[in-house]
Amino acid sequence: GLLILSWAPISAQVAPGSAVGASAYLETVSLSDAEAVGLEQIDLFTFLFAGRTAVADRLRVGVSGGFARGVLTRPDGSESTLSGLTDTQITVSMPFAREFLVVSLIGVLPTGKSEVNAFEAEVANVVAADLLPFRVSHWGAGGGFGANVGFARPLGPLGVALGVGYVLGREYNPIVDDDFAFRPGNALTVTGGIDAGVGRAGKLAVQFAVQTYSDDQFDGGNLYNAGDRFQLMGTYAFPVGSGSGLAYAGFVHRTAGDLGDASVGLPIAGTPSQDLVLLGGGVRLAMGGGVLVTDLAVRIFRRSDALGQGSVSRLGLGYEWPLGSLTFIPALRAKFGSLQMIEGDSSGLNGFDLGLTVRYGSPGR
Repeated sequence: GLLILSWAPISAQVAPGSAVGASAYLETVSLSDAEAVGLEQIDLFTFLFAGRTAVADRLRVGVSGGFARGVLTRPDGSESTLSGLTDTQITVSMPFAREFLVVSLIGVLPTGKSEVNAFEAEVANVVAADLLPFRVSHWGAGGGFGANVGFARPLGPLGVALGVGYVLGREYNPIVDDDFAFRPGNALTVTGGIDAGVGRAGKLAVQFAVQTYSDDQFDGGNLYNAGDRFQLMGTYAFPVGSGSGLAYAGFVHRTAGDLGDASVGLPIAGTPSQDLVLLGGGVRLAMGGGVLVTDLAVRIFRRSDALGQGSVSRLGLGYEWPLGSLTFIPALRAKFGSLQMIEGDSSGLNGFDLGLTVRYGSPGR
């Protein structure tokens, strides 16, 4: 999928203390013209967890992973299912220079379902579509490891941040009952940002990211290069009565992918260039002992070959209900838009997300 930056404050790199959370979500998308796109509905159930803790004064450890079950329904009523654990990520971080500099080691354990048959691959391809932002974009990719160095500090009235990360892919076999070695390309990511106060209590931030990949490998030869990704995102945070608001706009461009020598004779094709526009905002308001959260998002996806493109709008409502050290967050989101899977044929789409997140946090040291 296309790289998406989080729009967290630039100044906070590593939070102290301990916290753990888990969420269970059902996401569904239905197509109004199933025959036109060859798909009637996709349902995804996920159970995801994440946690972090400070194991020493200067050492923080984070773990995340989960389970996902996707069901694809075709126009004739037949179904394909992909179900299993996802890969597990472990991050070990250590701050330096009064926490202006943070060095992190990242390990991705291959706990996910990485071998799929032809029917399961159909589910995986739809869930990974850039137009449809599911909570899980893939189950497993063979694992990997890497490192990241992040720097952030105030410079006068500005907050400035810069990060560099490198992740190495691990060799695995993605196809059931087919013996070949595939290793995804290594990823180099450079991120940066700047923020500043606006007016009495507003904050404006601009973030960028550049991501490049080495060639995917097939039995030791160059199979494919996924193309580079460039992202620019702007956010504006502002007070709203008893709460706060956030508005954002972003643009992501991915260059066309190129086939390598090892692709000769294989049924694969290069990917076209792609563009993604992100627009949205939300409001958090104190209400009834908790926080009411609303959000609106628009996602517009285009490809140079016009296949698999479209737009999706999402309207969401959630409520953060604190109970001691626990916080319960039920949420409901409606989705609607259009999808073009085949040139000249498009379909309307609609769906919803329904879920519950539970968080537990202890104060920092």
